[in-house]
Amino acid sequence: MEAVDPAHRHLSHMYPVFPGNEISSLHTPALAIAAKKALSLRMKTNCSWGFAWKAACWTRLGEGDSAWQTLQNQLRYVDAEKESANNYGLFPNLFNSEGSSTILNGNGCATAVITEMLLQSQAGEIQLLPALPSWLEEGMVTGLCARGGFVVDIAWHKHALASSTIYSTLGNECRLHISELVKIFEGSKQIAISRAADDMIVFKTEKGKKYAILAD
Repeated sequence: MEAVDPAHRHLSHMYPVFPGNEISSLHTPALAIAAKKALSLRMKTNCSWGFAWKAACWTRLGEGDSAWQTLQNQLRYVDAEKESANNYGLFPNLFNSEGSSTILNGNGCATAVITEMLLQSQAGEIQLLPALPSWLEEGMVTGLCARGGFVVDIAWHKHALASSTIYSTLGNECRLHISELVKIFEGSKQIAISRAADDMIVFKTEKGKKYAILAD
């Protein structure tokens, strides 16, 4: 199959992947495979923000390396003193370089890509490190906000979760996608958890409390 316009910047048919959430590798695997095929036919673009959108779709589909590789085109430095129709990337102030206008759908989408490599929370479920690039072997991040009123810190080592802290701002039930064996503590008290599936645990939270997730 050959793409008709592989450099086109729009990905309207990928809306259910990002920013929507109707297609995912977890809940609609067949459609996710089709989405990956469609993205593979559109790896190039003719504008900077188009790279960010593609990278966001790769991230939602759990393809961290493809997302990072695609995003590099959008993050390319552009000298503001030079004008060129092919100078696609970012100016020194991190604004997209297309014309004189601010292209927020590129600037905002780029931050979403980086954030969702580390944390996603579609459909009332939290995923830790869902699209971690292979080069990012270890690290930590603090203060990421997840849907449902949770603030999350994450640490990882050798591409695997080392620990995480979840702060509950609303007291909602926490549904966490994780296949590893973990223990959860609120202070020194171990919290009871249940498995809704092989890769999901569920536990109750109280407003204003922190929950430490430790590898067992």
